[in-house]
Amino acid sequence: MEKYLKGFPRYEALLNDMGIVLFIAVAAVAMIYESGDFSGWARCIGVFCTGVLAYLRVNILWGLLVGMIVTVVLRWISVA
Repeated sequence: MEKYLKGFPRYEALLNDMGIVLFIAVAAVAMIYESGDFSGWARCIGVFCTGVLAYLRVNILWGLLVGMIVTVVLRWISVA
């Protein structure tokens, strides 16, 4: 695919942006729904924290670890 778009930097940027938008949309749906029901505020806040860290370009493993810990702590204190 890259060899076909070599002379079109505008389209390369557009494809990168489309990938980011698709990733955000999938993350938002997974964040909000679980088996057709609302998944709870703990998961939403955990995913939001991970998204903020991803925006700040923190290593993905650290971002996922922080999001998981935030979600676990919030569920532990019954924010579910």
